[in-house]
Amino acid sequence: MFWTEDEFIKNMRNALGWVKYSRQLNQEQMSAVLHTNGPLWVLAGPGSGKTELLIWKLFKLIFVDGVDPQTIFLTTFTEKAAKNMFNRIITYYNNLLKHGFDCIKNVDISSLKIGTLHSLCNSILVEYRYDNYHTKRLMDENESSYFFYKYVTMTKSGSQGPSDYFWEYFFEKRPYSKWQRVNYSKILLSRITEDLIDVEKLQNSDDIFMQELAEYYIQYKQSLNHRDRCDFPTVQQLFLKFLNEEEGEKFIQGDMERDLPPIKYVLVDEYQDTNPIQEEIYFRMTELISPSDCNITVVGDDDQAMYRFRGATVDSLIFFGERVKERFGKIPTKIQLKRNYRSHPAIIDWFNSYIANMPEMQIKGARAPGKERMISAKHFQENWNPIAIIEGSSLTDTAEKVAEFIQSIINFRDEKNEKIIDDPSQIVILSQSTRETSRNVGSFVESLRRRGVPVYNPRNRKIHETTEVKQLLGAYIEIIDKNNSELSENDHVLRISTRVKDFIQSCRREYQNLITSQGGIDKLLNYVSQSQLKIESAPPNKKFDATFHRIFLRLLNCPPFSEYLSDPVISPRYGIISAQIEAFNTVYSNYLVKSSTINSLKRNLLRDFYTVFCGQILNSGLNDVEDIDYPILPGRVQIVTYHQSKGLEFPIVILLGLTKQYRVGISYKLERMLSEYRKNPLQLESDELRAAQDMIRLYYVGQTRAKYCLIFADKELNKWKYSLGFDEKGEKRFSLNWLENNNIPVYR
Repeated sequence: MFWTEDEFIKNMRNALGWVKYSRQLNQEQMSAVLHTNGPLWVLAGPGSGKTELLIWKLFKLIFVDGVDPQTIFLTTFTEKAAKNMFNRIITYYNNLLKHGFDCIKNVDISSLKIGTLHSLCNSILVEYRYDNYHTKRLMDENESSYFFYKYVTMTKSGSQGPSDYFWEYFFEKRPYSKWQRVNYSKILLSRITEDLIDVEKLQNSDDIFMQELAEYYIQYKQSLNHRDRCDFPTVQQLFLKFLNEEEGEKFIQGDMERDLPPIKYVLVDEYQDTNPIQEEIYFRMTELISPSDCNITVVGDDDQAMYRFRGATVDSLIFFGERVKERFGKIPTKIQLKRNYRSHPAIIDWFNSYIANMPEMQIKGARAPGKERMISAKHFQENWNPIAIIEGSSLTDTAEKVAEFIQSIINFRDEKNEKIIDDPSQIVILSQSTRETSRNVGSFVESLRRRGVPVYNPRNRKIHETTEVKQLLGAYIEIIDKNNSELSENDHVLRISTRVKDFIQSCRREYQNLITSQGGIDKLLNYVSQSQLKIESAPPNKKFDATFHRIFLRLLNCPPFSEYLSDPVISPRYGIISAQIEAFNTVYSNYLVKSSTINSLKRNLLRDFYTVFCGQILNSGLNDVEDIDYPILPGRVQIVTYHQSKGLEFPIVILLGLTKQYRVGISYKLERMLSEYRKNPLQLESDELRAAQDMIRLYYVGQTRAKYCLIFADKELNKWKYSLGFDEKGEKRFSLNWLENNNIPVYR
């Protein structure tokens, strides 16, 4: 113990007064910070300062209660959130030292266990060498896809894999390609793990398709073990198994042999995005620490739950009180953070009314019990209506109106020649998809670019279509397949799809355009020609000392590609391609081998590269890298999905996709179909109701990103039910009369 509670509050306020992001805590936040023992249930509304609360709570535990940082286990939903939180923790700690509080200088703040649950489970299992886990390779999403493609029986076609009836039973349609079978298989098998499905129940089911699914799951687990691989769901499964054995108890209760103190507190951020196996991990840890103390703190907002498609269930937060009481016999302290430090009061009133008055959200169990309205904690001197509607006669017309509005905002000057915004990046367009197609944001991006307004759309899944990436891949393909083997119509080994073939040819064309139009690339030409000659002159079945990835890295040393590495946009794209090739190599281990029949590489290697690697790129698309520290690119209007916007805020927010109705996707159907096979079966609302509620939460997240101005834009205003909602009297806010009567500007 370093300080009393009063000293702690005083010292923190003095030291952090000028720190970016830091603010004085309000009464609700301080109550949560000062809570020490027993379960704590924090409902943190949008813009309410939950990260600040968690950091203060950590420091209170350490500096007031004398808790060793090593004994605190704090998880976040994303690596980005973990890094941001840890950076702020270090910043705050250093500011305390600068203010002369030398008594805390021996505290090893870096020993905190903070990160995503996946990353913490991985590091702990490696440290304890549990079940030889340290010998396994934890696969990322790219490597996992290649692993499924090559090794998982469930992805095979014909008599080797599932029948069309199997796929239709679970997905209501047949997969049109092997890559879709890969995607379907990953969804099904991951859900079995994450939903804590009892595989023995599946095996003994009266349903033959459930029995078959159980067998494929067992085969997948055997394949992972045989090849010393692990995926993200499995690392959590292993960690839960670890907790239920002697080694796990040592980790929680302290390991004297390793000089490791016991875990004392579990803190979970974004708890609304927790899935069943994660909930069980947190509860089991709490149980092992001390069921009588029950020192678990969860922070989240059920109204901002957005990840059911990844297996998350908002029920974990909504029913946290009931589940803690049932498991531990304790009633958690519930605190709601309802002061919003982000938005204009009119915007807060708007989204309060939206979420509370949707009929689907008034059903018991749709929201955490007893939630109150958010209130404004920010003072605005100006009095204006920050909400407006843009309705076009078509999507193209809407795009023109939105572009015109954005351009006017960027160019606006008042009588003092002052701007409304300092930079175009203060404007964001939110859409359910950022693909630049006519059905999504394509028309909006085109309209802005025609006006000379730059945009930043890092997740349009199109970087493989850019000239610089195609030039690089074209040079790569010229080396490994000088003879254009992909053009052979009669080669039964290659069997390259037309789509992949067209992509390969477009890469070749871009490379040819490069070498005929640009000078100073002698090093590139020499490397390509020497590599081709080395393959041609080698004896049949010659195995080279190069992998696909090594060739790629050598190409990056040649101009113009080496010069592109200084470009802030192109360089990260090359990094993405490099990571893809490396993931491909870890599964396929393709050391190059000379063919015995043609002057090229063995055709099965080319087939793997074309069909698997190129096929994966075309199947999933590739996004630009988003900078963790600076996710907003200055000088450009931001194009972001509703999901990506979580945790961000913008002065001006424009919402698109407002006519879309809820869709009962496969995640709802699988959740229902598998619920009876859970170790703790669930009673679920209808698929349609859960889908509607998730659609409402999606729009709620979009609305709550806005600080000063919230714009709704689309065609057909009368269909905006799920995006605008109702008022307190049940009147339609998507009616032109209602908007006019409530002084909401409508631009048509």
